[in-house]
Amino acid sequence: MVEAAPNRLTLCMITRNEEDFLEKCLASTSGVVDEIIVVDTGSSDRTVEIAERHGAFVSFFPWNGDFSAARNASLERATSDWILVLDADEELVVEDRPGIKAFLAKSEAEGHLVQIRNYTGMSSQPEVELSAAVRLFRNRWEYRFSGALHEQVGENILKARSGSASGTVLTPAPLRINHFGYLSDLPKARSKSQRNLDLARLQVEANPENGFILFNLGVEYHRLNRHQEALECLEKAAKYMAAGAMWGSKLVKTTVISLMKLGRWDEAVVRIDEGLRVYPEYTDLVYLEGVAHHSARRYRQALGSFYQCLAMGPPPVPPYAAAEEGLAGHRAHYALGQCYEDMGRVAQAARAYQVAFESSAGWLQPLYRLTALVLPREGPAAVRAYLERYFDLDRQGPLVTLADIFCVAAGHAVALEYLNRAVQIAPPTAQVRYLRGICLLRTGRYNLAAEEFLQVPEDSPYYRQSALGLCFSYWSEDRLSEARAVLDRIGADQATFLSLAAMFFEEAAIVLREGLKRFPESELLRKALVDIGADQAGRLEAGPAAPPRTGSSYDSAH
Repeated sequence: MVEAAPNRLTLCMITRNEEDFLEKCLASTSGVVDEIIVVDTGSSDRTVEIAERHGAFVSFFPWNGDFSAARNASLERATSDWILVLDADEELVVEDRPGIKAFLAKSEAEGHLVQIRNYTGMSSQPEVELSAAVRLFRNRWEYRFSGALHEQVGENILKARSGSASGTVLTPAPLRINHFGYLSDLPKARSKSQRNLDLARLQVEANPENGFILFNLGVEYHRLNRHQEALECLEKAAKYMAAGAMWGSKLVKTTVISLMKLGRWDEAVVRIDEGLRVYPEYTDLVYLEGVAHHSARRYRQALGSFYQCLAMGPPPVPPYAAAEEGLAGHRAHYALGQCYEDMGRVAQAARAYQVAFESSAGWLQPLYRLTALVLPREGPAAVRAYLERYFDLDRQGPLVTLADIFCVAAGHAVALEYLNRAVQIAPPTAQVRYLRGICLLRTGRYNLAAEEFLQVPEDSPYYRQSALGLCFSYWSEDRLSEARAVLDRIGADQATFLSLAAMFFEEAAIVLREGLKRFPESELLRKALVDIGADQAGRLEAGPAAPPRTGSSYDSAH
């Protein structure tokens, strides 16, 4: 082995068909690492070419279903004092890079916990969950990974230094990693989850009383929304979990979310109270307590929980894991708005949504809720005056976003104004065509709506909803054979008919709401609006333009 210079740093990676990510990953380590070791397990794309262009030493390792074996093969080739471990779908946070070498020069620890920013949900408006893992450690022969899936090195470092205080063996590092691999709209996301599930099952079969392995299987079931199976694995994992396990806080949180997904609100609150005795600074659990109370219509208790989140601030990561960003800030304000809205306290709800939006960068969901809440009460002029302060009205993108917000709030005439301005700036996109179709449909101009929907291409993410709008427009004009032809083309399954039913319910609700504006004392109209289940219909359709996700992984239980 070549003798290492003091404080040299080797990047160790394993890869397989990572050409979409690897370029950015390696570029993020430029000027930070002195050596790059890539162990490839069978790429058939440009992965190896990209690695070699960045100066990596590439070797090949036949895939055997064991991530630790491949990871340790990369460690064997490292020649530096320190090891940095990254996956291809990760990047170093730019602001942290300059201080890494100086930090290592002063470090007396054997390894360091690094904060990992896990991006989940959709790429357009991702959620960020914070976790911690040992990714930076000294290059010693006894420090090796174990576990075929979600392989770990930290426990093995602690075992190797069992005579030392754990607080000095592993310490936090001022380094953050962005991880993009679990974004749900990436092509590999679903196959990655299924692969991990298969590996986790095999591990559990071989080690049925290993808490960490049971935990990993539970997490994979959770990611695939198989919550009953997740809960069973997580409860078994808790029985075998060692005191002080690094993954303990995430185990508690994932268990609570699984209970909530199954509608078991009171059990979730009991688990939260138990968890807070062990993890008293874990704001995520207090937030979940608020969600559980809200879901059970205990609004005052929910308000107390969300205000407590604001008072607590974000949890420390490390040592805690799976902490979602914003739960002690803008997302707590948003949750307060939902509670106040359900309590009928409109002014307080509106203020909470305003604070949620104004205290977050680029998170638009509060504006959707705020507009839907205030528009029927204060009218379009007041809402436009507020919203337009935050958008560049000389660009198509912001105009389309404003149109989308008003569409969801049933302000279709205003939305159409914004869309007409947008097409004067640039040619209409598929989204613009779709939104214009919705606005024309909701204002009774079905023939013009159909013309817009017909121009949405089949490869667009708006195609299916446009086809439903086209079918609705034909139906509304008694062009029944054309409506049936559209249904035949897109597949007349149960989901399609439910979506169409939601559109008809919403149309009826719009007519009734307009009637109530003219005859506000009419109990007959008000009862009809309740009887058609307008609120439920609105949830089925989720708004005309499928607004951005709320940002919180708990909102579906909310």
